[in-house]
Amino acid sequence: MRTDAGKAQLFLKYLAKAYKHVQEREIARDKVQTTLRRLKKISTKEMHQELEVLEARIVEALKKEDSIAQRHTGDAQLHADMQAKIDALQEKLGAYLRSRENRESKLRELESKIFAHSQPRAHRLDQLKSILAHLEKRFHEEKSSGDHSKDELAEIASQITRLKGRIAALERKSDE
Repeated sequence: MRTDAGKAQLFLKYLAKAYKHVQEREIARDKVQTTLRRLKKISTKEMHQELEVLEARIVEALKKEDSIAQRHTGDAQLHADMQAKIDALQEKLGAYLRSRENRESKLRELESKIFAHSQPRAHRLDQLKSILAHLEKRFHEEKSSGDHSKDELAEIASQITRLKGRIAALERKSDE
């Protein structure tokens, strides 16, 4: 299975970001836990100060959680937007390729028609040579397969001979 280096690099980048966010979340939670443990050991005089510190750390932890959620939402939206753009571009490319193939097919058809009208003997000669090549190929295939009788092979050989005669006659006429 072949991997795409660019995709792997992007995946590792997002993986590293996610790991960093998880670490930040854990650090914020540890701070809150540490503060709660200290609160249990503190006298009532220092309680108000420690409550303010705890409140600040809770707010910090909640902000970290919120930023992680927002980044995830942003990344998911970016991925969805990019996938939609890729799909749209693939559709446009497919339509372009189909129209290009249609144009090329029509162009070949028109060229063939123009050639047939401007040079009918030459066009007919090309057609007959193509038919001859097909018949000769078929003759050799059937001869080597051994599935056909000598009469059937003789019939194909006579068709080839007649076709060669027609081609020679057309070539003589075009030389004149």
